[in-house]
Amino acid sequence: MHVIHATTISGDWLNNYVETGRREWLEKAMGVIRGLCKRATRRPTPHGTALFPKYEFPYRLGGGLTGTMPNPWYTSFANSRVLNQATRIYYLTKAPEFKTFADQLLAAYSVGQDKNDPSLPWFMAVDSDGYLWPEEYPLQDGGITKVINGTPSGWWGVQAYGELIGENDLIRKVNAGVCATMMHCADVVRQPGMISRYFAEGNYASRLYHLVNLATFSSMWQVSGHLPFAHVMDGLMCDWNVNQGFTWNEFSRGRPHALFLPSRTILYVRQTRSDGTPLAAKRWSTPRELLLTTKTRWRYGPGQPVWSQMANGPLTGWWVAEQPGRARQAASVRGMTLRGEALDRERPDFLPFTHRPIPLTFKANTNITAYTYDPAGRVTSRVTRRWTRNSMARADALSTINGAPHARLLEGAFAGKWTPLTSATVCITGL
Repeated sequence: MHVIHATTISGDWLNNYVETGRREWLEKAMGVIRGLCKRATRRPTPHGTALFPKYEFPYRLGGGLTGTMPNPWYTSFANSRVLNQATRIYYLTKAPEFKTFADQLLAAYSVGQDKNDPSLPWFMAVDSDGYLWPEEYPLQDGGITKVINGTPSGWWGVQAYGELIGENDLIRKVNAGVCATMMHCADVVRQPGMISRYFAEGNYASRLYHLVNLATFSSMWQVSGHLPFAHVMDGLMCDWNVNQGFTWNEFSRGRPHALFLPSRTILYVRQTRSDGTPLAAKRWSTPRELLLTTKTRWRYGPGQPVWSQMANGPLTGWWVAEQPGRARQAASVRGMTLRGEALDRERPDFLPFTHRPIPLTFKANTNITAYTYDPAGRVTSRVTRRWTRNSMARADALSTINGAPHARLLEGAFAGKWTPLTSATVCITGL
């Protein structure tokens, strides 16, 4: 049984139920999660019996790791996915069976490896520096692999439980530990001018997982507002084109992307001949905040800056050196760019390789307002509604606007508008 494949299917069925209200989709999703929980391995913990969904096949490790995960083996990633969906099902149905499943899946985050009985399932570990790791590949000898993107992937289910059912002491401790670990990862993930690290230790790198790292730190910035996560994403985007010469901007799938230039920032700009040789260069100070478009990026060699050629504004035709914190790419997925506290960040759900709408819940008997904004973040229109019962709608994008997280709605009175994510709205993410 491949837990990730199974929960990908059940997650789609659960989304279909939310979108259509057709009970058969809910029943299908409930059947998958019920089956995974009943097949899961059980382990006693101080928080009660814990469930560990299992991969029921051996898995040969790669990426510089040696050995094979046994049959069965366990991972925080699988636990998080099943916990997320068990939590969602309980939230939607109030079925006690799924509250029990969610409680038991959450309890798995309270224990590490039992040195006296290594056969017991585990995935939580603390390293010698005190960082907490929900392990994607918990090794039989108790070794910690420290997969950077796997850390929050093994945690989103805990977040969903806290948002939809309620926080407790275990959740607060896990949240604090994972956030501290990801702040540490923000310091080590980049290899400037090259593809980023897959593990927090060592130099193994993967082009695919560079994109996943972009998604990971985008998500951490969105949920925490911690500015260094935004700065890391700036750097990762600047590192993306690592080969000498032109490559299309893979992050925005070849669409024109945006470059955000803060006011009164000194930038290095140049003009070139058609063969790329320098023609003119100067230092230039931005007279105001600028959001410029470009669809051409160039790197002159490994470790060198990435240059973007401006397609509009006072620098049309000039090349600007991208710099984290100065001239930095704005996330321009599906052509949407708005300016926030530092730079808008969209959650990984909406990057091109995993895009799908997610459900947003509006709480009953509460005034909910949605807005349209201009590129400077000014309100241009608003709509307020109030429902007598909990209501759901789909959101296709999340962004920080004027320092606050917002979701963009696809349907109903709020279609095309942005609503702030507050205690009156619950966004079910990390599916």
